[in-house]
Amino acid sequence: MRHIIWKQEYSLGISVIDNQHKQFLELMDQAYEAFYKNESKEQLSVLIENLRDYTLLHFSTEEKYFKLFNYDGENEHVERHLQLKEELIGLTKKFEAEGPDVVPALIDFLENWLVGHLSIVDRKYVSCFKEHGL
Repeated sequence: MRHIIWKQEYSLGISVIDNQHKQFLELMDQAYEAFYKNESKEQLSVLIENLRDYTLLHFSTEEKYFKLFNYDGENEHVERHLQLKEELIGLTKKFEAEGPDVVPALIDFLENWLVGHLSIVDRKYVSCFKEHGL
């Protein structure tokens, strides 16, 4: 059963970005589900690594388009990406040190961050990306 669900209100109308956001939510849901099924720390670790790696892939996608389209808000947006990367690294290290009990806080943080980021920060680049045919 899905716990973290894509809502149409999250859509930016840019398929490559929306699809990555959907995949990100799917990975969060997998980690959430594994935690509540009492999966091993090793299995959770793989899922958290997948989340981290996918986050970095997604950020690189957005940042590639920022440069390609000469997006005015690039510096501010990239700074927010750096903040999340630092927070994610910290939570990953906390998971490694403390174990699975950290997973709900990690998922809550990522879900809240993503929803807030989608509704405010990502919306700022939509017109720029669409003007360039994305």
